[in-house]
Amino acid sequence: MQPRHWLAVTLIAACLLLVVVLAKRGFNSSSKKVTETETGPVNAVSWKALMDESAAAYDLPQTVMSADSLLSSHEPAAADSSLIRQTLVFLQKNDFHIPAARYEFLLAQAVEQKEQWLNAGEVLYNTAVNEVDSSIRNFLMSQAILCFDSVLQTDADHSRATLIKGLALTDRRETMMQGVPLLLQVVRKDPENIPANYTLALLAIESGQYDKALSRFQKLISLQPSNPEYYYHAGIAHQRSGNREEALQNFKKSMELAKDEETKERIQQTIDQLN
Repeated sequence: MQPRHWLAVTLIAACLLLVVVLAKRGFNSSSKKVTETETGPVNAVSWKALMDESAAAYDLPQTVMSADSLLSSHEPAAADSSLIRQTLVFLQKNDFHIPAARYEFLLAQAVEQKEQWLNAGEVLYNTAVNEVDSSIRNFLMSQAILCFDSVLQTDADHSRATLIKGLALTDRRETMMQGVPLLLQVVRKDPENIPANYTLALLAIESGQYDKALSRFQKLISLQPSNPEYYYHAGIAHQRSGNREEALQNFKKSMELAKDEETKERIQQTIDQLN
């Protein structure tokens, strides 16, 4: 056989081998149906992936995983909620935060009550806030938002659900502008709401609206005059506005109120940059 024939045969064999390997690894997506509501987009974070990872990390009992599979059906309300509650107690007792958040969500699905949806949303939000992996954090925030949506469907003016949904939306740049109207809605009803005012003030700095930011930080300082964060960020707003002296005054006040040395060192570095 001539060399060029050998080359053609070799190339054909290599292509066939590649097809077989890819098929075995699941790259042939046409033969596998993916339900996005259950698993999320391909390569995205999903509850199944998080629970599998938790099972491996914490050596969770099989009952936890089997119950999760059972209660993830399309009719969670038909499931026995006592099983979820028993598992949830175990997870909370052992500080298994992500699996516990999953079971709070399942319990809300099972009982379909407004307060349970609110509780699940808050647990998911707090778990997300403490998550360092941005992909997992974003996923947990999205699940929290689903919970708050369930509350707001039956009680459109629910202040707590509106607040934390707004905070969850502003946590991501992609959904930030969806969260701002919700937080503004909160402060219109409750002008002294600290989380809403604080988040709106930070967003005002980021968008270059320094006067608005300073107005909100002054409000926050009047409510919590011993919080060094408010003075620090007010100093940032003054600094970016070109008000050097006002910025220094706020930074120095922040350092005076700061408790730990690491925070004081960070503030001192900012002061040194102004001098």
